Formats: sequence, structure tokens, C-alpha cells
Amino acid sequence: MDNDSNCVLKFNKYDVNKIIFIKNAKFRKEEFNGLDLNIDTNFNYPKDTEDNSFTVNLKIELGKDAEKNNYPFNIVAEITGFFELDKSELDRMKQFAEINAVSILFPYIRSLITTITANANIPPVVLPPMNIVGMMGNKNEEAEDNEKCNKIED
Repeated sequence: MDNDSNCVLKFNKYDVNKIIFIKNAKFRKEEFNGLDLNIDTNFNYPKDTEDNSFTVNLKIELGKDAEKNNYPFNIVAEITGFFELDKSELDRMKQFAEINAVSILFPYIRSLITTITANANIPPVVLPPMNIVGMMGNKNEEAEDNEKCNKIED
């Protein structure tokens, strides 16, 4: 990392790993109650304590089991972010990966979902900004793992 920089976390790039969009032809708008939002994260930390790079996978799924649950569609988007951490902060790598890196990646996947739905000729889905600290703190609690996106505009 550049020693002149005050930033201890460097975001190098992200890759889109997966985009799946499946429209539910049997969707009944009058019975629609909102979409389930599932967010999954995976972290790849280096085994070598001298290695300061790591990756974070962020996967979002909306409308899982669309036909069964009467969702207008099912969408899955997954991206991987590539990061470097200043060597002076290696002891806090887990915190930087789980909070900071996910916070950096979320707007990219959020935009991707909006673009996909807009280009699918349906009302665009705009995910709300998320409290990543709160989300990661509640990740293991099943009740708070799924949030509802209750608004699909005409």
C-alpha cells in the first residue's frame, strides 16, 4: 500500500460472479405481500499472517421460490471484492472484512439489482441502504436474517 495514504483498507476491484433473473409467469399481483431479501456473505482470509489481501463474496437473493411464494421474480446476484489491508491492521482483518468491505460492496450489488430489474422491463427494485454493522451483528439470528421489500411500484 502507499505509505503516503491514510487509508488502511484498499479496495482493488470487484467481479460479478453470478446474475440470475427468473420471471414468475404465475405471479398474482393482487396477492403480493412483499419480497424476501436474503443476504449471504463469505470471507476469505489469508492463512499466512504476512499476507494482507483478502476477498469478500456478497450474495443477495430476492424472491426465493418465486412461484411457491407468489413473488413476481427470483433474482440472485453475487459479487466478489478484492481488498488489501495495511499490515499494521492485520490483527483487525476480520472486522475490516465483515464490516468495511461489505459496506463498500453493498452499493455495487444494490445498483446491479436495480439495473437488472429495470432492464427486465419490470418496475426497478431499489434496495434500501443497509446498516451493515447491524446486519452483521444479527446475521446469526434467523428472524432478522430476512427483511421484506414490500414495495414494488407500477
